[in-house]
Amino acid sequence: SKPVEIGADRLAAAVAALALGHYPAIIVACGTATAFTVLDAKGRLCGGVIAPGLQAQLAALLGATAQLPATTLRPPGSALARSTRDAIRAGVILNFQGGVKEILHRLSEALPGRRKPHILITGGNVRYLAGNLGLPVKLRPLLVFEGLHMIGLRTRTKTL
Repeated sequence: SKPVEIGADRLAAAVAALALGHYPAIIVACGTATAFTVLDAKGRLCGGVIAPGLQAQLAALLGATAQLPATTLRPPGSALARSTRDAIRAGVILNFQGGVKEILHRLSEALPGRRKPHILITGGNVRYLAGNLGLPVKLRPLLVFEGLHMIGLRTRTKTL
């Protein structure tokens, strides 16, 4: 309802999805935040969700506890961790994957119409989702930049 509040990155990703013919769509941008942008069957932006990104989740966990050691993110070898650092990694990454999967499910249910949405995954943390959602997804790591390029071409053409 307030288009001016939508981030330029989300708008650029929506422009790219629309230009590629991927709608209805749910775009998942995995960066500092995990932003979900929804396009309906006519390609109209109809809303979304913003959740903490992976690093924000890790920082919140480590910042709120006194005894947990500093840990870098990398995919866990197993959900059944055998060290504290691996338990933190497994918890944060599995929480991220599960949260994304649940939000996608709820957004798909809330989307008007009966067509299943295209799910486009983009951003720096796509590697933690690829193959881990159990859903058909299209990996477009540079979708925001594709959209910015398209916008730039349109703007350039109009100003020439």
